[in-house]
Amino acid sequence: MTPQVEIPFRQQIFIIISGLILLSIVVELVRRRKILEQYSAIWILIGILSISFIWMYPFVQWFTSFIGAGMTTSSVLFMAVFFLLLMNLQFSVKITDFSFKLKDAIQEISLLNGELERLKEELKTEKKDSNSAGSESIN
Repeated sequence: MTPQVEIPFRQQIFIIISGLILLSIVVELVRRRKILEQYSAIWILIGILSISFIWMYPFVQWFTSFIGAGMTTSSVLFMAVFFLLLMNLQFSVKITDFSFKLKDAIQEISLLNGELERLKEELKTEKKDSNSAGSESIN
């Protein structure tokens, strides 16, 4: 097992500032309606976890030892890449869902446009019939 090492003070300050910047960016994006609240929850969690990383460092050391990595930076990078893969998977599911919904909406619009054109033609035919019937009764 790796010996317990503390994160240097300057790195702790950098981690805290980075987490606070991330949290403020997420709040601003939600305020401007550039990101939905459901996605902002994920990013707020990331910001909080990045700040709490200072106190979770013993866990990171344990995890590094558990997976057999040589350095804690390797395990942190692994966790970050794994998390990004999970987010990509979730976004792929959302995009697929939106694609199906978009296809259904396009088909529905196409059917409604066809019905509208049919009704327009029917209305034109009725107008012509009523105009020709009206002109015949005048003669």
